[in-house]
Amino acid sequence: MKAKGISFELCSEDEAKAHLRTKCQFFRVYAYRKLFPKHVGGPRDGQYVNLDFGHLRTLSNLDRMLRDVLLHMALDVEHFAKVRLLAAAEDHEEDGYTLMRDYRESLSDGERSRIEGEFKKRRNDPYTGGVVRRHFGDMPVWAFCEVVPFGMFADLVRFCADRWGDKNSDSLTTSTRTRDRSVMREPMAHVFSTKLLRLTFLPSRLRCSSTL
Repeated sequence: MKAKGISFELCSEDEAKAHLRTKCQFFRVYAYRKLFPKHVGGPRDGQYVNLDFGHLRTLSNLDRMLRDVLLHMALDVEHFAKVRLLAAAEDHEEDGYTLMRDYRESLSDGERSRIEGEFKKRRNDPYTGGVVRRHFGDMPVWAFCEVVPFGMFADLVRFCADRWGDKNSDSLTTSTRTRDRSVMREPMAHVFSTKLLRLTFLPSRLRCSSTL
């Protein structure tokens, strides 16, 4: 790392070794170097500009904390989106079996095959396998919501939005879009924590264009 211009002033070499041994593996921490500029030309050509291992450690910690927060947000959004979908289906006096039959009829052969493949994978799952085996040939909406990944659930929400065409459906699609954004944890964490780190640690000449 020293050959790449990474210093150990904010974090000593012994502290860095301890961090890599007990807190985070090397390549995960080292990957954050890509977010920093390099010298172009001169005796330090190709080396990173004012980059310390302490910056990399802080980025790693910020990323982990942000991902933890976003994970809980994503799980809550997913849970309440399912609750709201089932409530909306009841409000529209839908039969849970008929709704799913119509949904599957709207799909292409490839899309139906992907759903069936997902069911087959989950047949022996200790948590959802019983539900899948019981309803494999004709699954009602409440069972479908519990056994498929979020992408398939979101597609069902879009189908229901088109089917019902009301404000409840609009709010449901908003919920799924929110959750989709929440689960993109890595890019968001990288951008946010990098900007915060630059405002906090980097020299003023490198901060002028940084905004949160």
